[in-house]
Amino acid sequence: MRIPFWEKPNKAQATVGIGIVGAGMIGHFLAGACRNNPYVKVVAIADPNTGAAEALSARKGLEAKIFVRHQELLAMDDVDAVLVCTPNDLHASICIAALEDGKHVLCEKPMATDWNSAQAMVWAADQASTVAMVGYTKRFFPAISKLEALMHRKHLGQIYHVRAHYFQQWLSDPKTPCSWRLQENQTRTGVLDDLGSHLIDLTQFLLKSKITNVSGRMKTFIPKRKSPEGRKSMTLDDACAFTTDFENGAMGVFEVSRNSTGNTEAWGIEINAEKLSFRYRNTDKQIEMSHRRPHGSPARWDKAWIGKSNSRPGEEYQAEVDYFVKCICFNHQASPNFSTALKTEHVIEAIITSCEKQASVEIDWENEKWKSSKEK
Repeated sequence: MRIPFWEKPNKAQATVGIGIVGAGMIGHFLAGACRNNPYVKVVAIADPNTGAAEALSARKGLEAKIFVRHQELLAMDDVDAVLVCTPNDLHASICIAALEDGKHVLCEKPMATDWNSAQAMVWAADQASTVAMVGYTKRFFPAISKLEALMHRKHLGQIYHVRAHYFQQWLSDPKTPCSWRLQENQTRTGVLDDLGSHLIDLTQFLLKSKITNVSGRMKTFIPKRKSPEGRKSMTLDDACAFTTDFENGAMGVFEVSRNSTGNTEAWGIEINAEKLSFRYRNTDKQIEMSHRRPHGSPARWDKAWIGKSNSRPGEEYQAEVDYFVKCICFNHQASPNFSTALKTEHVIEAIITSCEKQASVEIDWENEKWKSSKEK
């Protein structure tokens, strides 16, 4: 359940001390959002590259203490909450340590690089009395909040189809060098974890229904890329496509790629139901709605909401941080929490298995090995 937008903390009673672990791109986005929140003070930044951490603090005007090791940041009494913005393989250990130290945690997606680590993160969150949240930012676009409200208010009837895509072009150029996002020792998959996880979370969130069956295919287009060690073989997926069934009977079609020339950042979703359809594309920045029309009448899409979905760069990160801070101030369980995010991990693991076996995979939700007592 979301906290009403009009609820505001009492600034005299609530100032949240933030520690940021990781001074890369996401760290910059979240640091800017923290700076703009009146109930937050960024007190520390940790990164093995102290120059990057110092530059981040100076650029955002934070005057934060700089550490090489995240353990030093966690030891600070005035750090109430930790934003984990590191490569994926470090998420679990840092989040678990922060929760055990009594800190609130906002972890960049995806949770972890393997199922056991993700389960351990949920266990740690379940034992803690603090807020534990995963940064699926697509939920925090104003258009998605509006779409969720429309779907709740309108009578759609049976939902038939869900189509979702997420395209980027930054790997289209063979000269693009290798980064941590392309290395097996730092992430589980390529584009599936990076972009596909957003769509898996978003569709299950909007439909209020779990994915029950997957069939996937992955592809690596450029087998070698430049790295500091020389030409390095690329084994992680550049593109992934998968189909799904949902518990409510809907079928889904998903496509994600970082080799989609012509698309800097293009994602969208279309939901076709018995009486209504909705679609949203971030490049159009508006929701469209189509009513079922009499047989023989042409289909028509109308603007259900006109307005910029991200008229300011980083607006979704601002909404995410503001919500996280409200959850802390009001002692409210966040959404998506670690238990919710584990559902996305479950689907990702099934897609990986499907791609390896070249077969569809059923997801057995009734016989999960582990469930959190906090799971809604």
